[in-house]
Amino acid sequence: MLQDAARHIRERFEDHDTRFLALMTPEGRAGHLRALRMVYDHIDRIWEAPKRAGGPHPAELGGYGSVAGLRDLVDLLIGHAEQAQDSAGDVSENYRARMVAERLAAATREPGRQFVFVAPRGNHWRYEDFYEGR
Repeated sequence: MLQDAARHIRERFEDHDTRFLALMTPEGRAGHLRALRMVYDHIDRIWEAPKRAGGPHPAELGGYGSVAGLRDLVDLLIGHAEQAQDSAGDVSENYRARMVAERLAAATREPGRQFVFVAPRGNHWRYEDFYEGR
């Protein structure tokens, strides 16, 4: 039921969201998207907690409908932000990740040092710095 509400809100809110996202700077849109992803990650941790604890799927538990609805709503807002970036021609996060990888590749020429990309959860990549003898 709340998931249906999220879809209904999307239909009514999309025009407003799109219009105001278009007025933002590329940096503003990127920051907005990062903030939405942080909120999504928080909600997703709540959603996944019963499964990680060896319990039933959250959909089988009472009271998790609100979590599912909010998770879907934030996911829709992320989609709006990504589409606004694409429409505006902003440099995507994927391109930035490639640039970071190229810079790190150059930095790994330093003896005894290397960088490894890891994804601790979700689609949010980060790198870790590993040293010899660690």
